[in-house]
Amino acid sequence: MRTAKTLSFVAACVGAAALSIPAQAWEPTKPIEIIVPAGTGGGADQMARVMQGIITKHNLSKQSVVVINQSGARAARDSSQQRTRRATPTS
Repeated sequence: MRTAKTLSFVAACVGAAALSIPAQAWEPTKPIEIIVPAGTGGGADQMARVMQGIITKHNLSKQSVVVINQSGARAARDSSQQRTRRATPTS
């Protein structure tokens, strides 16, 4: 029983220490693109526009936010290319 309490205390201390380390700030260097796999005016488009408005209104990013609508086969093709594309810090 005492070992379990000691282990949980140690785990709590390690967790607190990890949380006290400040996170390194990261800012995008290119405009932020929100790709909507649907046509203009639909629910997904409206949600993306709301997100764009909130990011802009509250100055959450120094970069501009662009909503790109892609419907039909183009959306499926681009979505599969996005998954296979090599991740970069600016994407």
